[in-house]
Amino acid sequence: AETLNFYNILKNYGIQSVVLKAGEQKNPITSYGQVSDKDLKIKQQDLEETHQSFIDMCRASRPILDPNVCNGMVLSGEKALETGLIDRVLTSDDYIYEKITDGDLVMKIHVVSVASERTMFAHV
Repeated sequence: AETLNFYNILKNYGIQSVVLKAGEQKNPITSYGQVSDKDLKIKQQDLEETHQSFIDMCRASRPILDPNVCNGMVLSGEKALETGLIDRVLTSDDYIYEKITDGDLVMKIHVVSVASERTMFAHV
């Protein structure tokens, strides 16, 4: 995780950040509040726990998967296939076609542009 923290700059100008939250550790690191070593440690623990959950989930469905593959690196489809993270590489069109030919019901997806969404909500 990465964020900018402006606490010291704001403090130099006499600007104080006010943060309201429910629970002491609800949002330990913000862009405007003071960040303590305790806050950094807690956030790092959260990230490590999330990463371990990802590894556990991958290994539950792929028991032979080398956990070193789950290191946070972004892999191409071919590399993910080679390392055992995925079973195959195909396009979304190929996947949808395959599901339809298998007899699955596939809903039609209608793409709406951002401009038309704004217009739609402006009239609500």
